[in-house]
Amino acid sequence: MEELSKSQRARLAIGTFKTIADALILRGYYKPSGRSGEKLSESLQQFDPEIYGSMSDHRIVELQGLKYVMDRMPRGIEKCNRIILTANEDFHDTSFEKITPLKRRRHSYIVSDKEICFVITRGLTEIYDIMTHITFLNIESQKIHRQICHKEEGTCSEWHDLKSIIQNDT
Repeated sequence: MEELSKSQRARLAIGTFKTIADALILRGYYKPSGRSGEKLSESLQQFDPEIYGSMSDHRIVELQGLKYVMDRMPRGIEKCNRIILTANEDFHDTSFEKITPLKRRRHSYIVSDKEICFVITRGLTEIYDIMTHITFLNIESQKIHRQICHKEEGTCSEWHDLKSIIQNDT
């Protein structure tokens, strides 16, 4: 059997991502580190979009890709363990803090310390965009975790050095 070309592999990966994302949208929830999230990660890494840089290289933490995503996601997304998607602005007359990311005019609201609500105005493409960014953040967070932690010894010495530098600067 003939091996697939790079463009054929990319099309297959995009189709797989979209199929899994559609199933998760119908289900109504997913965990980025769960089985479905891992399948999304695999297909995103197979596709390997240029906007995420060297995401598929497990040795490199993609700082430019992280900057790209964080500029397009609401402030505080990194602390959330629950993300709510809603189709209409039910939060308009509430006390929830409205957030608009630097480079994406997508309105979000901080519901609690661990929850953010995205207002979806552009349909499925916006949901795919959010899921792609969250999947990328999960991939990179796993790389960072692997690099700073030693299984037997706890965190590595470089992490402690970085922590002391940050604490001295504040």
